[in-house]
Amino acid sequence: MNIDDSLKVGSNEMELVDFRIFKQEKDRVYEGIYGVNVSKVREIIKLPRLTELPGTPEFIEGIFDLRSVVIPVVNLAKWMKIIEPEGVEKNSRVVITEFNNILIGFIVHEAKRIRRISWADIEPASFMNNSASIEGSKITGVTKIEGDNVLLILDLESVVQDLGLYEPDTEYNAGEIKNFSGLALVLDDSSTARKIVKEALIKMGFNVVEATDGQEGLEKLDELYEIYGEDIS
Repeated sequence: MNIDDSLKVGSNEMELVDFRIFKQEKDRVYEGIYGVNVSKVREIIKLPRLTELPGTPEFIEGIFDLRSVVIPVVNLAKWMKIIEPEGVEKNSRVVITEFNNILIGFIVHEAKRIRRISWADIEPASFMNNSASIEGSKITGVTKIEGDNVLLILDLESVVQDLGLYEPDTEYNAGEIKNFSGLALVLDDSSTARKIVKEALIKMGFNVVEATDGQEGLEKLDELYEIYGEDIS
C-alpha cells in the first residue's frame, strides 16, 4: 500500500490507515478496528522474513532489512496481550512508521484502506483514560465508520516511546541553544509528539500553545490575536 501525501493543507481533515487486529476468545473471533495517522506512516508491506533478537520481549518479533535500513518489528497483538486466532499470518502486514527519523514496523492482521475523516467527526477517547488495558491509554480518539462500527485511533508514537525503542534527544549544550522569544503553536494529534516539541521550544525561550488539529489551532490563534492584536509574533 502506497501512502500518498495528497491531503490539502487547511482542509481540517486527517487521513488514517485503517487496520485490524483480531482477538480469539474461546470459540469466537473479535475484530478490533484501529487507525493511525497517515503522516506517521512511511509505507505498508507484506510480512517479511524476520531475524529474531535473543533477550527481547515477546512482542518484538525481530528485525529485517528494508533498503539497507535495519527495522525493528513489534507485534501489536502481542503488545496488547491479545490471543491471536490461527491463520492470521496469511494476511498480516507491517506498517512502517517514522518517528524522529527512526523507522519502526508494527505487525497488524489486516491493512484495509486509507480513510479521510473530518476532525469534527473524531471524539476524544476520555472514557479510556482509566482503562486497565495496555492500549487504553494509547487511544487518542474514536470515530464512527460504516455499519455503526467504531474505529479507535492509536498513538503509536507514544507506544514506541514506552517500549524504549527510541528516546528523543532532549540534551543540549548551552552554547547550542539559540535564545528566542514569542509564541509558538505546536500542533499534533500525538500527545507524545507535542510534549517532545514543547519541551524543546520552551528551552529555546518560546511560550508554547498546543493544539491537536488544524481547527483547534486556528481557534487558539484567534484567541491569541484578540489578546495581543498585531503584536502577536
